[in-house]
Amino acid sequence: MDYINNLSVVWLQYFAVHVFEFSLFIALIWIVDTVFRLNTKIRYWLWLLALAKIFIPPVLQLPQQAQITQQSLVLLAPISTNSVFTQQTSAFSIASWLALIWLFSAFSFALIFWLKNRKLRLQLAGAKAFETDTLNCTQLNSINNLHLFASDFLQTPLLTGIIRPALYLPANYKSWLPAQFESMLHHEIAHLKNHDLRVLALQTAGLILFGFNPLVWLTHRRLLHVRELRCDEYAIGTTGIHPTEYSRFLYDILKNQQKPAALVSGIYFAEDSQAIFKRFSHIFEISKKGVQKMRWWHYLVVASVCAAILPLSWQCSNKRLLTPPEENQAASGKKFVEFDKAPSPVGGFAAIQENLKYPKIARKAG
Repeated sequence: MDYINNLSVVWLQYFAVHVFEFSLFIALIWIVDTVFRLNTKIRYWLWLLALAKIFIPPVLQLPQQAQITQQSLVLLAPISTNSVFTQQTSAFSIASWLALIWLFSAFSFALIFWLKNRKLRLQLAGAKAFETDTLNCTQLNSINNLHLFASDFLQTPLLTGIIRPALYLPANYKSWLPAQFESMLHHEIAHLKNHDLRVLALQTAGLILFGFNPLVWLTHRRLLHVRELRCDEYAIGTTGIHPTEYSRFLYDILKNQQKPAALVSGIYFAEDSQAIFKRFSHIFEISKKGVQKMRWWHYLVVASVCAAILPLSWQCSNKRLLTPPEENQAASGKKFVEFDKAPSPVGGFAAIQENLKYPKIARKAG
């Protein structure tokens, strides 16, 4: 039990520092994203940095000066008959309980996400496969290992699968207008080209490990939202569809969409009402002013935020600059003895030879 408690104390020190550091970094990203009017791609890069910081532990070491502790020097006390041996602790410490709570939280989130993904796979089991050639989309045909399915269960497109991506379309996709259908395909192509499914897997891992932190959920929601804005811009710019028609198409999908489920291992139309309103507002802004262009100070903001990762990745080093033992002895008035140093006689072994006197009887006996 003592081993578990000691291990939990070491874990809690690093874990608490790590959570504190990436929470500050996420708060910094949120402030920058709120204050500055940035390009959509820049916003997405910033929130990607926030996601990356979640998985960057405090790895940089900063030595600090400290006094010699009882771990290196010990004050020897005389052994008496009243001395008793210390018994091992039979109960969990606070650090051990916190470690157990964290493990239970991670296991619970992993189980919930697994159950929801399993439910989704069962619902999509009856989907019918068809070839990409039937869609007459050159960019979609060039994507390797992409499988297409049509499902009666879905009302919106669904993109899933990291190793073998699969695009699920609603069964009524043939009723869409050609411009709407083409814009939808290029929206999904943007997800595939930017490896959004892999990023979503990292988001899920972050929620499993740190789902107790509201800032991690904020990062997840912002990534989902800004990712859709980026793909909307790509679809509008590539196909030339009018933003008003594109927003009307999204609204028609929204009317038929059932209540969005929680997180699953796929990308689909599952935003709350506030995020949807901001998405429509962004599309209307594109129709008036066009897509916001990248400016030089946008890159400066990203570089500045990247530099903030370094001071938020420090840890205290075990290599401490120790003060000499004599200074501690003089300050405390106590004599410390190093337990890991072999004892030696006063004056050395030469003093023993000089002061040693053998009796005559011992000399005669040799």
